[in-house]
Amino acid sequence: ALTGLVLAAAALCAWHKSSVALTVPRRVLVTGGNKGIGKALCKQLAVNHGFHVLLGSRDEARGKAAIQSIVDANPACK
Repeated sequence: ALTGLVLAAAALCAWHKSSVALTVPRRVLVTGGNKGIGKALCKQLAVNHGFHVLLGSRDEARGKAAIQSIVDANPACK
């Protein structure tokens, strides 16, 4: 899981530094997005990079709480 996260972060950095803009909607699924690094990644991708983030969580209540906390802190996110 950590390897995938590192690869995703590396890909994001490579894309961010690129001068080529993506013309398709950017969507990403983050598993374990309800806490810790996963939640921070969800927030970063949605707020700073404009991604449509699908937050994956094993616990529905915790997933909804994580989404709500991100939206509350950043009203532009839906």
